Amino acid sequence: MNSRVKTLVGLVVLGSISLFSGCMTHAAEIGWESLKTDRIQIENYSSGQGLVLTSYPKALHALVTRVLSWNPQKELNNSTQLEPILKRAQIQGEKGFDLQEILRNLSVEFDVSDTRHFRKVWFHLTPQLKARGLFAIQDFSSKRPLVILRMGIHGNVDELLAERFILKALYEDLKVNVLVLENLTSHAFLSQNTQMTFGGVEEGLHTFAIMNFLKDKNYSFGNLISDIHLVGVSLGGQGTFVTALLAEKNGVKVKSVLNFCPLINFGETFEGHAQKSLKNIGIDFWNHHRLQSLYAHYSNQLQDLELWKMPFDLKPRFTPKVLEILNNERWAPLYSAEYIRKDFPFLVWPEGFLEQITKSKSFYEMNDFWKAYKGVKAPIFIYSTPKDFLVTNEFNVDRIAEAKQPGDFKSVRIEKLDRGLHCGLAASYMWDDVVKMIRAGLGL
Repeated sequence: MNSRVKTLVGLVVLGSISLFSGCMTHAAEIGWESLKTDRIQIENYSSGQGLVLTSYPKALHALVTRVLSWNPQKELNNSTQLEPILKRAQIQGEKGFDLQEILRNLSVEFDVSDTRHFRKVWFHLTPQLKARGLFAIQDFSSKRPLVILRMGIHGNVDELLAERFILKALYEDLKVNVLVLENLTSHAFLSQNTQMTFGGVEEGLHTFAIMNFLKDKNYSFGNLISDIHLVGVSLGGQGTFVTALLAEKNGVKVKSVLNFCPLINFGETFEGHAQKSLKNIGIDFWNHHRLQSLYAHYSNQLQDLELWKMPFDLKPRFTPKVLEILNNERWAPLYSAEYIRKDFPFLVWPEGFLEQITKSKSFYEMNDFWKAYKGVKAPIFIYSTPKDFLVTNEFNVDRIAEAKQPGDFKSVRIEKLDRGLHCGLAASYMWDDVVKMIRAGLGL
């Protein structure tokens, strides 16, 4: 080899080493500290650590997460020859309300204590409005799908109960990155914000903004996102339709949406919970305990509800009063059109949607956005279960299935499962099948 060739080879080798070192340096620079911005406040703690914001009874939480904790991957033997995922029942379930089934679904074991991979995060949407989540990151060196998981009613990242089996499947089995976003009925949101709100429009706007914050070309985590998927659970499902609609109109790619027993029709569902029944007063007492933080800002309106009468007349009082307050006060989202325009000056509003969030006359009306829901091409997969005492199928998923729901649902596929209680699937199917359901629903 002559001297010129040796020199050329040496330069190539040095260049390759330099390039490789540069890539390694770049990867090393992407870590938790680099993800902090004025709008994104990442804590040094994971779920249940640091400042814990929860109204869940400590003894009950300890019972569910420690005493009754179980690993479905180990305790339910993996299937060897899986038939089509929705055709084979794995474990016989009981009809009606089954406390044992509820506890099994709430107590799935999944350790999220390692702060190298799990961190709580606050997103500052306006100077007066912030929302909390939990990052679950595999590593900071490779592109992966990001799944944004919207929790159900009272869903709180310091508790991670009803949604834990989904997070376990996404993180451990499907090896994706996850951002869990709390429901706006969580104690964290209601205790850290001075005004009350929840529902699909507000959460959908939040998720759309957060998704864009994360994908910003100037934000380092955006380099690690290959594509974005949405998952909604129960009350957290309605907002995924809003996010998908805004994304579709603004060229922001949402690759797929998966919903478990999503709430569709707000007013009818909650009016159903206001009817006299033993079940409904049980739900109302639970909501009263979980939403204690509302008394800090709405004490005058929540006085003299005579909750003591509920066991005698079976008439819910607390939740209907909260919704009455919202219907009188919350006609537009807290993350308002004005703030959205500041964050996204070139935003294209879906036809009729801006009017929906600026000219509605009640909280229920604002969240009845379905006439504006048109043209979404992202595949949306819905699982529903036959037993659902919270999001009644009759008022929700059945309306879409029977083509009676206003809106354009051409991209929606519904699978009605033959067992399971309000989409708590971990106690009803073999774990391999649960993972396959989630994989199929997201198209991963």
